[in-house]
Amino acid sequence: MNTINKYNENSIKVLNSLEAIKKRPDMYIGSTNDGSGLHHLIFEVIDNSIDEFLSGFCNLINIKIYKNNYISIYDNGRGIPINIKEDDNNIPLRSAAEIVMTELHSGSKFNNKSYKISSGLHGVGLSCLNALSKRVKLIIYKNKKKYFLEFKFGILQNRKIYIKNNIKYSKVKIIGKTKKRGTKIKFLLNKKIFKNIYPSYDIIYEKLKTLSFLNKKLKINIIDFRIKKKKKIKFNNGIINYLKNININKKIIGEKIIKMKKLINSIEISIFILWNFSIKSKILCYTNNIIQKNGGIHLITLKTSITRIINKYIKKNKFKKNNIEISGDDIREGMNCILSLKMSNPKFNSQIKDKLISEEVRLPIEELIFNKLNIFLKKNILFSKNICKKIINSAISRIKIKNNKMIISKLFSKNNIYLSSKLSECQEKNPKISELYIVEGDSAGGSAKQARNRKFQAILPLRGKVLNVEKSNFEKIIKSKQITTLLTILGLKIEKNKFYIKKLKYNNIIIMTDADIDGAHIRTLLLTLFYRYIPELINKQYVYIAQPPLYKIKKKKESIYFKNDIEFNKYILNFFSKKINFISKKNIKINKKINFLYLFNKYNKIQKIISKTFNKIKNIIFYCLLKGIKINISNYKSCKKTIKNLNKTINNKNINIKYKIKNNKYTIYIKYKKNINNLLKINSLFLKNKKYNEIYNISKIFLYLKNKKIYVYDLDKKKKKIFYKKINIKNFKKILNYFLIKFKKNINLQRYKGLGEMNSNQLWKTTMNPKTRSLLKVKIKNIKYTNKLFNDLMGNNIKARKIFIEFNYLYLNYINI
Repeated sequence: MNTINKYNENSIKVLNSLEAIKKRPDMYIGSTNDGSGLHHLIFEVIDNSIDEFLSGFCNLINIKIYKNNYISIYDNGRGIPINIKEDDNNIPLRSAAEIVMTELHSGSKFNNKSYKISSGLHGVGLSCLNALSKRVKLIIYKNKKKYFLEFKFGILQNRKIYIKNNIKYSKVKIIGKTKKRGTKIKFLLNKKIFKNIYPSYDIIYEKLKTLSFLNKKLKINIIDFRIKKKKKIKFNNGIINYLKNININKKIIGEKIIKMKKLINSIEISIFILWNFSIKSKILCYTNNIIQKNGGIHLITLKTSITRIINKYIKKNKFKKNNIEISGDDIREGMNCILSLKMSNPKFNSQIKDKLISEEVRLPIEELIFNKLNIFLKKNILFSKNICKKIINSAISRIKIKNNKMIISKLFSKNNIYLSSKLSECQEKNPKISELYIVEGDSAGGSAKQARNRKFQAILPLRGKVLNVEKSNFEKIIKSKQITTLLTILGLKIEKNKFYIKKLKYNNIIIMTDADIDGAHIRTLLLTLFYRYIPELINKQYVYIAQPPLYKIKKKKESIYFKNDIEFNKYILNFFSKKINFISKKNIKINKKINFLYLFNKYNKIQKIISKTFNKIKNIIFYCLLKGIKINISNYKSCKKTIKNLNKTINNKNINIKYKIKNNKYTIYIKYKKNINNLLKINSLFLKNKKYNEIYNISKIFLYLKNKKIYVYDLDKKKKKIFYKKINIKNFKKILNYFLIKFKKNINLQRYKGLGEMNSNQLWKTTMNPKTRSLLKVKIKNIKYTNKLFNDLMGNNIKARKIFIEFNYLYLNYINI
């Protein structure tokens, strides 16, 4: 008989708790492949610590990520109970701590005696962690003693069995004395279960930051020894800080936050709302510190209650004209809201708790919003008028868009005559192979059309300036001829103020503009459009910037092209470097390694480090190093001396330099007074930084030349030595410029101001031929920095732009070496 098809009582298997988790981990924690399950486990442990804080027994949580990917989480709460569980069905009887680590649905959160409010409800967090880890070490600080349990692959190690009154039991091991209290769990996840056991510092930090916002005055520390990062997180104003953080660099209507907070029917409700001038809405809903990404009863109640109350207020005060119908979406446009519930036994749709289904929260939320929001609107008349004005304008814009559907459909029609006259289509229909070149104007478009390979390269010339979408509403955007032309050709679909790329025609979108200010402006405007409205294009790395040459040199019959000044200067100085000489007036011997080309490469290394450093204060410190400033924070005297030298070298009242001491360790804080985001901490970690040490070592080379009084000399027509400059980092750029001007006179040089100046063969060879061209792929390495940059430079906030320009002008004065 075929055993595969045999099905009887022997086919039924009963797995113990941990085996069940190992068999189907995705049921309990989500995916084990994409990192979500890994972080979910970490957050389950952190949530237990948060529950101790909510119960009033904990005010500190420490998270450490070690180089070997071990993670430890400590809180100074009550500590997991360690006594023997008398009603345990197991033989031997086990401690409460062991049961929590090895049994599903075990814990102290199934009644309200130990925790009135808790994040964990199902009792599976620690048992899941244990089942899916290679090793877990549990340390409990309790009763002035240090208790210890160790597990490997979920199994308790070194179990000792004791007998008392003929009853076998296994207790927690005591390993020492302590003054601490709380729980520490250190674990390493199982490589055989998880595709990747490398926890993300950024994901964990963002989660901790959110928890700190939601639980004001809770101290959280995180250290990642792998990347040498350390953060202390604490927010005294809680959710207000959270809301302000979300709206950094955004103009808030009336600069007011609506605060609604009350305990109703044992449910603690906190609702904080503000409106900004953007068109995007953001509502975050939390229950017992856990975010519900899919909303639930609380989100539905919040939306309907706010819509009902504001609609009544608008009607009562007769703000509306022409019987405009106002929808919930109109009211929520620009609205940012954080709703936090703290309650006993909330009900969710699944273990991952992403949707609240507790009906009992509906009436308390309605009651709170009805009372508090009505009072707020009545008391703040001017603010209420401004909000209502924005809502009515949103409704008018929505109706206009609806009425203009015929216009939009024509603009986005495939057979649009205007589009067909602009676009030079390619033969290839596969988006992965086909390329779209977006060029500046008809002149460049003509050259590009002649140069291209018709099989896979399409050309779209754009005339005039592209609309700045950062300052425009959606209605204005869809009426822009350049934008609708581009989006239609890309094959994008428009729905509810968003663009979708499901039917994208080109996976290679190449911006090809002139190497002048106008070209840079058009490129920036296009990148703003992609970043703000079609970020998926950048995230999927479909956007590129062409690198047309800036210079051409004719050498005999050969033409050599250079895309920028750095490449050109490097070539020229490399070619003529043997003609550049060093001398010491005192006949001091010079290190043979140090020649002009060597110095030029070191100088370029400095420029490269500076260009890739986001923190510009850090670059100013690099400048100080190059000037010979020694940074020493080992003691009080050296720290004060360092600050004095930095102040003298930087010499700017807007840059503030202070020091702090903690645990006999000194840290220097440097910030730009007008911009709090530009802050630098000089501590032991900073002094070990790779970039810092590279700059420091290069500075020593230039200081050596300066101290030895070594000069660059040139030869006049009679070949007599002309002493030009004493070499130091400050004047090295002048030395470069001197020789560049001299050497340029001896070469046949052409500078391209626009793409139209090149013939088709030159454009194909340098910029469009996949075998010889150079493309710059558009990526986002630092989301916060990028977002702030677009806000400051392209948005409506004039003050932020002024600060940016002032600081960067100041910054350029320092790095212009």
